[in-house]
Amino acid sequence: MTIENIHQHALDMPKAERMTLIHLLLNSLSDEGVQLTELQMNEVRRRLTEYESGVVEGVPVENVMSKLYERFTPKN
Repeated sequence: MTIENIHQHALDMPKAERMTLIHLLLNSLSDEGVQLTELQMNEVRRRLTEYESGVVEGVPVENVMSKLYERFTPKN
């Protein structure tokens, strides 16, 4: 199965199932082998500096995921 096939199958899934799939895929990633561009690294550094200086507050991942599930789970 190709990435395009998987992508198309995923698009055919209900939003709630796609959110679950996204969550599972994100959890399967590790930091090993991740290559960021210089632009991405600059953004990471900028955001980390803002966080460490107290300019912005962090949000627990559980809160972020909960809001995403609320937003994309169909209302019955």
